[in-house]
Amino acid sequence: MRFHKKIFQDFFDLLKPYRSDYDLPQNEIFYRTHTNRREVGPRGSPDGDSSDTVFIKKLQHALPEEVHAAVFTALFERYVKDDETVLAEELYMDISQLRSLVRNGMEIGGHGYSHIWLDRLARNDQEDEIRRTASFLATVYEHEPLDWVMDYPFGRHN
Repeated sequence: MRFHKKIFQDFFDLLKPYRSDYDLPQNEIFYRTHTNRREVGPRGSPDGDSSDTVFIKKLQHALPEEVHAAVFTALFERYVKDDETVLAEELYMDISQLRSLVRNGMEIGGHGYSHIWLDRLARNDQEDEIRRTASFLATVYEHEPLDWVMDYPFGRHN
């Protein structure tokens, strides 16, 4: 828990230069706003995430893009010593691994091509995001999948 506090303190310190230009709320209000009780109960979120984890996930979309990019780049450089590409190669499956799952009877679905909350996009951008997700799945399956599942990022849709 002490580690979370350090990361959060660093996060809020990195926000300071942007507060006046972007009218960002004070730290406690910002935290409470992005750990909504309807989504985070006493045992965490419906998918088991703690309030702190929900807060970090929601920050992907709670900040203006240029602030998000600057703050999270600084946090990544501070706390993750690996190169981003190397880290992604270690953490995520590649196409050949996904194809192996399909060959062995697993179903692969989408979680969004860019992992953008769909309710934040205009309709044509939503359609593009879904189309790109389907195209990626076609690459995995090596043909257009007839029936496929998309789990909307953070359950957001309209």
